[in-house]
Amino acid sequence: MYIYLNPQYVIRNENNCSYIIAKSALITAKLEHAMAFASVVPPSIGYILSHIGEGELNASIENIANTLNIKPDLIDKFIRKIIGNPVKVG
Repeated sequence: MYIYLNPQYVIRNENNCSYIIAKSALITAKLEHAMAFASVVPPSIGYILSHIGEGELNASIENIANTLNIKPDLIDKFIRKIIGNPVKVG
């Protein structure tokens, strides 16, 4: 199985947090005017989201788990909550 995020958005990983930003937003170094089009997420979540779709799902989960030093089943559980879900997850 392969997973891809909505192509209308990108993940921007910074030192202390990550952002989900609409591609149509004007992005500056400080994100001054893009905040209406951005959502702040914890860096680990940003890392997970930015590395989904780099390959087959199980291989991506293993790579993410190894990098973040988190059990693969926790990464899998998180990802499964946000894919193929008929109920909106915020």
